[in-house]
Amino acid sequence: MMLNKMTHYAGALVRGITSGTLIRTANRYLRWRRLERMTEAHVGLTVQSGPFAGMKYIRVPPAHGFIPKLFGMYEQELHGLVDDLVENGYTTLINVGSAEGYYAVGIALRDSQVRVYAFDIDLREQDQCRALAQANHVESRVTIGARCDCADFERLIDDKTLIVMDCESCEYELLDLERAPSLKRADILVEIHEYQGGQNGANVLTARFAATHDSTVIPSVPRRAEDYPALNFLRDPAARQRAVTEREGHQDWIFFRSRQ
Repeated sequence: MMLNKMTHYAGALVRGITSGTLIRTANRYLRWRRLERMTEAHVGLTVQSGPFAGMKYIRVPPAHGFIPKLFGMYEQELHGLVDDLVENGYTTLINVGSAEGYYAVGIALRDSQVRVYAFDIDLREQDQCRALAQANHVESRVTIGARCDCADFERLIDDKTLIVMDCESCEYELLDLERAPSLKRADILVEIHEYQGGQNGANVLTARFAATHDSTVIPSVPRRAEDYPALNFLRDPAARQRAVTEREGHQDWIFFRSRQ
């Protein structure tokens, strides 16, 4: 674990020096770290609200959504859907691009029957997901892997499977019904990223699954710090706005519900 961290930070240092962004990146890192430590001191390391309220959390790298996750406002557009999905009684959750395990561990914590397979190509994220699962005593039901491929879908999908996917454009390679026909039986929640050639990624995937799934596009909603009075302990308005900002620009998700 320590070697993974050292390799990551050494690589980041070299990239910062060669690109000339080291000072700017370091300042951004320190601003985020200060905000996150202030938040931890204020509420501790337990998720305060949202679909995973009560989940014990861990420290993650700056700008990984730590504050929104801790306050339970992270990806709030999905909260109602996630509550519904947890009640569906899935036997298998496949989380592709699991990061530190917010969804993988959160869903395992809420549903004591589900078996979770969390995939992430980043070794640090795998270590953090393992630590989060242990902190919440669900490690016996969370299997952590690296790269997911279509063969994994064929191996893992059963008659009651949910796939949660956030894998930085790899969704177009993996969500392939020809290579992984078992996908037609799974419900899929996917975060959409840029598709090649300027095509609309949501349209591309919706067309692929038109014959097997009903689809719902879920757009992101801009965050306004004034909508979250729980953050008023941060006295600087700019800091409060930074704390609620999860990403730059617009984001869409699609939920595909299998007709089978």
